Amino acid sequence: LLGIMLKNIATSATLVVGTYRDNELDSGHPLRSLINEAKESGRKLVEIPLALFDQPRLNEFIARLLFTGQDDVRGLSDFVFRKSKGNPFFAIEVLKQLVNDGALIHSRGAWELRSDELAKSEIAGTIIDIIIKRISLLEAREVEVLSYAAAIGRKFSIELLFELAAHIPKDIIVAIVDRCVELQLLERDLQDKGKILFVHDRIREAFYRNI
Repeated sequence: LLGIMLKNIATSATLVVGTYRDNELDSGHPLRSLINEAKESGRKLVEIPLALFDQPRLNEFIARLLFTGQDDVRGLSDFVFRKSKGNPFFAIEVLKQLVNDGALIHSRGAWELRSDELAKSEIAGTIIDIIIKRISLLEAREVEVLSYAAAIGRKFSIELLFELAAHIPKDIIVAIVDRCVELQLLERDLQDKGKILFVHDRIREAFYRNI
């Protein structure tokens, strides 16, 4: 489909935007072939590599997330940068864990990094490790429900989830979804009422592997 669109898009007022992880495309992947073909034929194709944040950019990113000044978070961003290597999603997960562990608290209108609690906090080495740690807090029934949701896709309808997990009472499913929203594994789609999203596709993949 993308190939057909690419051949005809020059005569249409159409913009197609897609994302992919370049480390997941080997030389024989159909998308890689499509990209090479577009470049060789001179078709309209623009690639925008999204690099990891450097230290100043991550500092700005964290300051904006916490609604505070950049100078106020330099020590925090130094720590997060060492852990995340500039990966924005990983950085967010590190911040979440610091808050959950009580190492990062909001007190008297400002964020405070508590060195004593920070020393006790065990930050996982990879994004997947952090996600798995959070998933480990779930009970078997909760993992089962989210595995059904993962089969639907990154975004799913609560009504369709009711149908797929028909052997589980609806009020239990709603309670599980609410708990997973609290754990920041899921979030409600504010633009599409009744739809729920996995916070990140890596989280969805972790549950999909249970199937």
